[in-house]
Amino acid sequence: MGDFVPIPPPPPPPPPEEKAVGTIEVVLVPDDQRFCDGEDYVFEDVQRIMDGDYFVVGDGTHPNVEFEFDKYTDAQGILDFRMVTQILVGDTISLTMVGGSLFTLEFVNGGLPGPGNFAVDIGATIADTVANLVAKIQLLAAGLWYTGDGPVGVHGLVVKLRAKGFGAVQNVPIQHTLSDPEFVVSGMQYGSDAGSVTPGRVGVSITTGQSFSDIYFAMSTAINGATDLDVTAETFPVDGDNLENDNAGALGNVPITVSTLFGNTLTVTGMAGGV
Repeated sequence: MGDFVPIPPPPPPPPPEEKAVGTIEVVLVPDDQRFCDGEDYVFEDVQRIMDGDYFVVGDGTHPNVEFEFDKYTDAQGILDFRMVTQILVGDTISLTMVGGSLFTLEFVNGGLPGPGNFAVDIGATIADTVANLVAKIQLLAAGLWYTGDGPVGVHGLVVKLRAKGFGAVQNVPIQHTLSDPEFVVSGMQYGSDAGSVTPGRVGVSITTGQSFSDIYFAMSTAINGATDLDVTAETFPVDGDNLENDNAGALGNVPITVSTLFGNTLTVTGMAGGV
């Protein structure tokens, strides 16, 4: 008989294959923080995705795909009186109405404003005067301008303006002649019109005021409808848009990237975990 030859053990099974996964989440940010960095200046926490913001998803096989938010937004502005110590008779603030016409608010002390201007009474305090200003804007532009006071630590001295329903046409700078150098004006700005996406990108159509689930659904619809992208998004996402590569393997570990006007409006994880 010949020598005994042991049979070698079978090779270990290959490691299980896994598909790369990732998530895109919308982040709440302080409304209008872009106008002022002070912590006492917060209106509310909102989603702040802007028209033209985009994110990039890749599957490791085809070229990466850029998805651009196509969003209609209202123009916005701020009148900040927090550091103002005096408002003089004859000081003015001018806002642009739809169609390009100005209406000018002129501060008075019981007298008449200049021709064509609208009187705003100077009160006993700056806060009283600002309250009179807000009331006059609401009266003159009912249905067009939204005005409100910042409720956190600003004592009603910040006025928020929003031109409702007119998009980019209302991106017209606010004019004023206030002599106090501490008076701060921002806007009108950030109004945008839907219907235009950068060539080569896939549009994600959203509007101001949509819920997170609506935004995630729009993102999923765009991702799942993209050609030459072997990535599938969750059909009805709720807490984030969850993505999975259609194929197992490390090639799918392509990081999701974002580019946003206000850099903290989207957070991403992955794509990772593919083996």
